[in-house]
Amino acid sequence: MFNQREALPQYQQSVTVQPERKQTSLNLVTTESKVWLSEYEQQEKNIFKYYSIDNEVKFIRSTKDLPQDQQQYYLQENVKHFFSEFIGKVPYNTVPYSISDGGFDYAGMKVVDSYQKAADLGGEREKAEIEGFKKIEKEMISAMQLHTKLPAVFWISPPKNWDYGFIFALIPDVNSKIREYVLSYDESRTSLEMSNYLMHMLNGITYQNADDFLRHPIFVNRNGSDEALDSIKRSIGIDEKEISRSKQFEQHIDSILGPGIDVYVDMIMQASQNKDNAQLVIQAKLLLIQLYKQAEQIQTEIISSLNTTQTFTPVPTYQATPMDYSRAVLSLLYFDKGPLVSSGGSCPSIQDSETNPFDQSAQIFMSSFDHLQKLQRGPLESLFKKAEQSFKCPACGNPIPSGKGIEVCPHCNMSKEKYAQMANTKRCD
Repeated sequence: MFNQREALPQYQQSVTVQPERKQTSLNLVTTESKVWLSEYEQQEKNIFKYYSIDNEVKFIRSTKDLPQDQQQYYLQENVKHFFSEFIGKVPYNTVPYSISDGGFDYAGMKVVDSYQKAADLGGEREKAEIEGFKKIEKEMISAMQLHTKLPAVFWISPPKNWDYGFIFALIPDVNSKIREYVLSYDESRTSLEMSNYLMHMLNGITYQNADDFLRHPIFVNRNGSDEALDSIKRSIGIDEKEISRSKQFEQHIDSILGPGIDVYVDMIMQASQNKDNAQLVIQAKLLLIQLYKQAEQIQTEIISSLNTTQTFTPVPTYQATPMDYSRAVLSLLYFDKGPLVSSGGSCPSIQDSETNPFDQSAQIFMSSFDHLQKLQRGPLESLFKKAEQSFKCPACGNPIPSGKGIEVCPHCNMSKEKYAQMANTKRCD
């Protein structure tokens, strides 16, 4: 059993004022770079099929009342999450939050409002969710007011109408930011065996009712939370090598690509402040491509080191200065066709069903803008559900089994070709 809330040590809270970053002056746009980018974006698996820079600009514009450092924080986390999901294949989702005396906050939105909305519309389970969330929020606020170290929290959500549950691990950092790890585990909807195994491992108790898990979040000393989180990962079937690889990838993305990501974030901030931002968007795209390539190199070296006795200490390919990134991007134009996404992300993604509901392969990355929009409609848990085994016919709305090569709806005879003609879009394969 891990140390509980009572054992949390005292600390003297301090506030570090971050110096305002100067906006980066970096001009990557030339006739050659625009031609190269146009050709790159015509490739089927280019990274912008999955990650939308337009969404990043929309996010900043929709959170204009948020302090600039908060906007930058969410953009930074979003890029890191994209690399972790599509390159690092990290086997869990993460969601960044801020915490203050006013409670949990996601980009200016009070998270409790999302749970309250679900409770007002839902049943007993949703009422249990908001009861548990309010306990988490109250404990965090109390720790801040008493100048004690913020606890880590583990919150178990057993299966409802599906055969898997979730465990949410909310881990604070020194700047009152919270990173929520979202891990799913297999369990029949008629069983609480795995849920109770995890609960007993963390807290030494068990429950007979699924809603009781949601009403009773588990508070753990922050110093022991990394060990607890790793134990959870092992218990739900993530092996030691995958845990090590994922942690190394996240750490090296922070330490090596952090300065370069800051340059990219500054470009997005500038693009959001200008109506005529086409040049800035091109610059941001070229730089993100280069960062993506560096993240791929980091992943390759980590995997190579795990297969040997060698310790991996990566060195940045390029220093994070405008001049060096300019040279790096130029090397793309003459020697490279650009990185392609080899497979889908490691975590659940939104389906691009608005473009073509028949096409279930068009996964898009869940950006900060998407999170903000979805949170306004209810808790994020539903977003992390595993892909359903069917999709709705765009004509009649009845379910069509996924992954079986069905090209004509068995209910209304709508075909892929006919739908593509009606929607004025290409036929999906």
